[in-house]
Amino acid sequence: MSKKAMVMEGYSPRQDEMIAQYLSTAEDMGQWSKGISADGAHYMEENPFASQGIACKYCAFWVEGGACTIVAGSIAPEAVCKLWVIPESVIAQHAMEPEAMEEAMPEAEDEPGVEVEIEVASVKQFDAPRIIEVDESVKAYARRIIGRE
Repeated sequence: MSKKAMVMEGYSPRQDEMIAQYLSTAEDMGQWSKGISADGAHYMEENPFASQGIACKYCAFWVEGGACTIVAGSIAPEAVCKLWVIPESVIAQHAMEPEAMEEAMPEAEDEPGVEVEIEVASVKQFDAPRIIEVDESVKAYARRIIGRE
């Protein structure tokens, strides 16, 4: 497989390190599977982020023709997984394209907005999971948004 990720430009220092670590892990342990197991890349062909420039075809590990350097199997260019490394310039370019903005922003519905006030005592407290109490109207609104009502 191509080591394209090692020669491309435009990545941040953090992304350079991620690329090196992912390539090393794939070489030592084998490629990630597409699945959702601990050894899986959580690959999704139905990609909700494609219009924002987050797609396999822009990733450092993409291999032209439908493969990936670090994820096993056939890879669709518009798919995505949790291991993507895409230059900020690609994402920023898509953010400026009007078509991408229209696709990313659904039409406004005639529903009232919901205000949620969250009081944070200290940033250090985020080490533990947070449970936020909300009233039933907020829960109903959230269920409606995600289609579980």
